[in-house]
Amino acid sequence: MAYLPRVMDGLLSRALRSAGAVLVEGPRGCGKTATALQACASSVHLDIDDAAIDTLALDPRLVLDGKAPQLLDEWQVAGTRVWNSVRAEVDRRGLPGQFVLTGSAVPDDDVRRHTGAGRFARLPMRPMSLFESGESSGQMSLSALLAGEHPTASRSPLEVSDLAALVVRGGWPTNVSRSIEDAASANVNYLRSITEVDLPRVDPGRRDPVLAERLLQALARNTAMEHKVARLAVKTHGTDGPIARTTAYDY
Repeated sequence: MAYLPRVMDGLLSRALRSAGAVLVEGPRGCGKTATALQACASSVHLDIDDAAIDTLALDPRLVLDGKAPQLLDEWQVAGTRVWNSVRAEVDRRGLPGQFVLTGSAVPDDDVRRHTGAGRFARLPMRPMSLFESGESSGQMSLSALLAGEHPTASRSPLEVSDLAALVVRGGWPTNVSRSIEDAASANVNYLRSITEVDLPRVDPGRRDPVLAERLLQALARNTAMEHKVARLAVKTHGTDGPIARTTAYDY
């Protein structure tokens, strides 16, 4: 699949001119790695490169010697070690645009890990907008509206049924080329992976995947409004009725 330009392209380019390293954070599958690769001259994928992980323990500079900007994909796999090594290397070189770190998760807090102030720029990344995926012309500009301009746009060719289908498909780059049915199946599997794999990984306490999925569904039904825990608890219902407010708050 050909790379579709993202709004993040310009933001990342600007951040690399002002900081030694840029941390791109966002949910799994939103396109962080693909976007970072467009801006980087070299890359190390720490989730699949066991040799790089072992080398980091011996001499981090042997891993961080790629042509700048160098992508360190899924950096959180190595955690504190790679974070502090990048910070030290940025200080040693004294130049902007040296590294891009991408990751879908935040490692546990570590008192040894420097905050990165003055070395790292942080960019949050989200799934694709309709403009990025090609379903919107982009004529109506939010930044122009905030600047006091009065932009106009022609009537969208999308019908209500088209918009509903795009909501189901979502903004995941890999879904753009899929049928709506296949994209919906992929999204169901994505949510199941969150409740059955990701949640236990970040929260060692016992969590019920079924209950977590029900709560996610309640959040989806109450989007674009204030999230009141009591309302979510009522909406997170199953055969055994709604859950307790304290349980919803805990989840």
